Amino acid sequence: LANVDHLLTYQRISYAWVFTGVLWIAWLTNIIQGSGNFDLLHKVIGTDYIQFYAAGQTLRFGQENRLYDFAYQRQLEAEIADADFSGYYAYINLPFLAWLFVPFSAIPYLWSFALWSLLGLAGLWLGLRFLGPERPRREFAWSLTFFPVFASISYGQNSLLSLLLFCIVYALWRHRHSFWAGIAASMLLYKPQLILALGLLWLLEWRRER
Repeated sequence: LANVDHLLTYQRISYAWVFTGVLWIAWLTNIIQGSGNFDLLHKVIGTDYIQFYAAGQTLRFGQENRLYDFAYQRQLEAEIADADFSGYYAYINLPFLAWLFVPFSAIPYLWSFALWSLLGLAGLWLGLRFLGPERPRREFAWSLTFFPVFASISYGQNSLLSLLLFCIVYALWRHRHSFWAGIAASMLLYKPQLILALGLLWLLEWRRER
């Protein structure tokens, strides 16, 4: 590590801010210069988010039995895009996650995506606070230079929600609140792979404490 540390000078690290600034500004410009629910490249804004918005609308319209009807979802997404939209993003999460997006589907798509993005950033901030860093503002700012964070926001994904829940589980587990940590972990069932990883860690912890 000592051989690497001398390479991470302040000037070299500052390049991350330059590249990140260009990336975020280019993305926002691409959206602002677009038309309707499409960006400048004529791709639907939010990309993956349209599947969550459509899933929320499906439940709000009382069409629960058509949540996994791909033909219906494709038609709904085309109506949401309100233009010549040939793409399709299938909703393949567990059904209970769709209920989260019911209120989001009650407002126009762009406002809904903007609100979801802001909540994602808030989830990132809260997740970092649960980890207890010495300088949370600095850590939050640096996290914005991490490409997966940019991808989660720009593609309208639920990764930052998962991160928040994971951080809550960690904080509760660290303070020996095992029951409440388990309750928080159950909220991650829409991503079973994360639950499996937590289960393995808990098993190792249980064996160590025996």
